[in-house]
Amino acid sequence: MSYSAHREGGIIPMEAGVALTQGQLVKISGSTVIVCTASDRPFGVATEAAELGATASIAISGAVNGTVLLEATAAIALGAQVKPAAAGRVTSATTGLLVATALRAATAAGDRFEAALITPVTVA
Repeated sequence: MSYSAHREGGIIPMEAGVALTQGQLVKISGSTVIVCTASDRPFGVATEAAELGATASIAISGAVNGTVLLEATAAIALGAQVKPAAAGRVTSATTGLLVATALRAATAAGDRFEAALITPVTVA
């Protein structure tokens, strides 16, 4: 007997290993997701806030069908590529570990803006 399992749309439920806010990049830690640092390779993005131990909806990088909200560290222009920054936020970049393209501009730190996730890729 064969078995096949899949989920449509690229958004999956995972246990939050820390409190999460909408738009934070996350990585896998054991059987949970936690907030990424600037040096982490993100697994995905929290699509909504979740308390420690709660089920979080996570949009998987490179697999989600649609757009997500990301949280900026500073102003980000429409069309800019972004990379991980501190506390699960993102910053504009042309090199480094690129994770998304801005589909709307962010005008200040803490702004959430619409973005298209990509499979993380390192650009020199």
